[in-house]
Amino acid sequence: MDPIENNDILDKNISTDDIKGREFYYCKFINCQFNDLPEVKFYNCTFINCNLSNSNLQDTHIRDCIFTDSKLIGIGVSKNNFAFSANFFSCDLRYVEFLDVHLQGIEINHCNCEYTRFSNCKIKNSTLVKSNFKEAIFNRCDIQDTKFMENQFLIINPNANKIKRTKIDIETAINIATFFGFKVI
Repeated sequence: MDPIENNDILDKNISTDDIKGREFYYCKFINCQFNDLPEVKFYNCTFINCNLSNSNLQDTHIRDCIFTDSKLIGIGVSKNNFAFSANFFSCDLRYVEFLDVHLQGIEINHCNCEYTRFSNCKIKNSTLVKSNFKEAIFNRCDIQDTKFMENQFLIINPNANKIKRTKIDIETAINIATFFGFKVI
C-alpha cells in the first residue's frame, strides 16, 4: 500500500480494516474515532479531538506526533512500539501505561494523567506541566533534567527513580515530603 501523506482526515470512525498496515506522514486527524491501530505507522501526524481509548497499539509506530484534546484512556505503550515519540496537550491520559519506552523530550501539558503508570522509562529532558497526576506511578524511571511544574497530586519517589537535576515546584516538594512522613510547617 502506498503511504498517505499530507491529508486531513475529518470526522471518521476508523476501524482496523481501514488502517492496518498503513503508513501516514504529516497527516492531520480531526474528530476521529479509532478502534484499534495494529501495525500502523504515523510519522509527524497531528491528532485533534480524537478518541484512541483502549486501542490496541501493538506494533504501531508513533513518531514525532502531537495529540491535542484527545482521549487515550487505557492505552499501553511499550517497547513493542519501536518508534514512539509524541507530545500531549489537554489530553485524557487516564490509566495509560508507558512500559520500558524512551520518552525523552516528551511534553505533557494540561493533561489528565490520573492512574497513569510510567515504568522503567527514560523521560529525561522532558516537560510535564499543569497536569493531574493523582495516583500516577513513576517507577524505575530516568527523569533527570525533567521539569515538573504546576501539577496536581504529583508524588515521585526519589528512591525508585533517577532524579538528578529534576525541577519541581514547591507544591510537589510538599507532596513528596508529606508522602514520606515529613510534617511541613
